[in-house]
Amino acid sequence: MAISRRNLLTTAAALGGAVLLGPPGIAQALGGRARPDYEPTKASLDTHPVPRWYKDAKFGIFIHWGVYSVPGGTGRHNAGEWYLWYQSFKDTAEWKYHRDTYGQDFVYDDFIPQFKAENFDPDSWVKLFEQAGAQYFALTSKHHDGFALYPSEVTDRHSVKYGPKRDLVGELMTAARKRGTVRPGLYYSLGEFFNPAIGRPMKNFYTDEEIPMVGYKPVGDYVGDYELKQLYEIIDRYDPELLWADGQWFRPTGSRRGAAKSPWPTTTTRPRTGRGPRGS
Repeated sequence: MAISRRNLLTTAAALGGAVLLGPPGIAQALGGRARPDYEPTKASLDTHPVPRWYKDAKFGIFIHWGVYSVPGGTGRHNAGEWYLWYQSFKDTAEWKYHRDTYGQDFVYDDFIPQFKAENFDPDSWVKLFEQAGAQYFALTSKHHDGFALYPSEVTDRHSVKYGPKRDLVGELMTAARKRGTVRPGLYYSLGEFFNPAIGRPMKNFYTDEEIPMVGYKPVGDYVGDYELKQLYEIIDRYDPELLWADGQWFRPTGSRRGAAKSPWPTTTTRPRTGRGPRGS
């Protein structure tokens, strides 16, 4: 089975790793060179060559930014992006901090209107990356809280519908390509801390009451109707040169959907380090 650039990205991402890409023009430059077939397995995908640009890219910047940036975490367990997860466990530092700071009736999604990104200037971000000496960056298009920083068709839980009312991913990717100095990449969380489609509805962690998720649209198949479609959205719309996916421990297992059908010879995958719910 041969694998296309689009489907290679989704297949490799579904395994939970980083996908590195050469520009589309490389495929044309290769002309009639024989292209190997790949299977939708980690071992097969690992045989893809590393693109030339990445071999010399010694430094990249990874950006976690989203609704969780409002509370910012407590510093006890992890950074802000894990605030929701640790707050869900009774008597953790985050659980106590949230209760004492915001009150028991203030739920995580109440932070969404406060996430405004009113000072976001994508051009200045890219200039800062340049000044730092970075050769690439990766922005969280969606983290484990399920709030996307771009307009998604499979959910209204995103930054154009709520919060900033802006396509934050699109603005940064456009700014990076306009300057042409730092290669743009994206992060995508395969799973989510809470989502009714995976059997973990959002709750008030002090009353244990199930509560609706802002912008949620019901889906029957989390992987096929939600996860894969979002991966296709960010690949087709933003064409990232690096795609990093993790959070596979927060998603259904056993699905082999998303196998790909035509070759892209300049891609490789690198597995995410660590096991279990920690890290990014």
